[in-house]
Amino acid sequence: MEMSVIKRKHVAQPITILVAEPNEEYSQRICERLWQDGYMVKRCCQGIEIDSALRGQAISLVVLSMQLPEMRDWTLLKRCRRTTALPIILLTREDQQAEAMTGFRFGADDYMPAERSVQELSYRIEAILRRTKPIAQPEVFGKSMVFDELEMDRHSMRVSFANQEVTMTPIQFKLLWTLVAQHSEVLPKPYLYRQVLEREYTLYDRSLDMHLSRIRKKLTAAGMPAHRLQTLHGKGYSFA
Repeated sequence: MEMSVIKRKHVAQPITILVAEPNEEYSQRICERLWQDGYMVKRCCQGIEIDSALRGQAISLVVLSMQLPEMRDWTLLKRCRRTTALPIILLTREDQQAEAMTGFRFGADDYMPAERSVQELSYRIEAILRRTKPIAQPEVFGKSMVFDELEMDRHSMRVSFANQEVTMTPIQFKLLWTLVAQHSEVLPKPYLYRQVLEREYTLYDRSLDMHLSRIRKKLTAAGMPAHRLQTLHGKGYSFA
């Protein structure tokens, strides 16, 4: 499955947060909150996984638990700081706050006791990212894009599948382009609301689902397999 893009500029990507927390239940709660806030999340539970994630993925911030074995002598934090300048937030226990202060000497940017709410953690992440880099905004895409039998022209907003023209509204075109441009990535619903509908997502807002359903119906009528447009409940949407 190949994709070719003609005169395509850089595509804005969702911000990805690396969460390194050995407690699976707590890690899941953090990830679910960050997904709700429109972030992409990479989960790790061992130091070696963190090294690999930092080498292989565009990470914007690291949430690093002090419960990881490699954090007992700050080895992992020191190693992270030698290889990246990314912001790092330490997750501590209430009784580790004095020890966590030492983390600032080895490169931590902030710390938070894990007993506090994941909402507070999300606010801290947002505040740090606001200081260190702009929140991702939509950028101008290139003029045309071809993905297998799907062809899209941004200037004319024309879509065709297997040489059959498919009529799209401007919102439908923008949503489809965003999904195809970042194909195989799961794009969270809050992110798509900001990028495509240019407003914040609210719990009972089904506008995006409605647009996606209509896009799927139009493309399947032209012969595209319905599974190419995927809805991953609780996570987001993807073009596969």
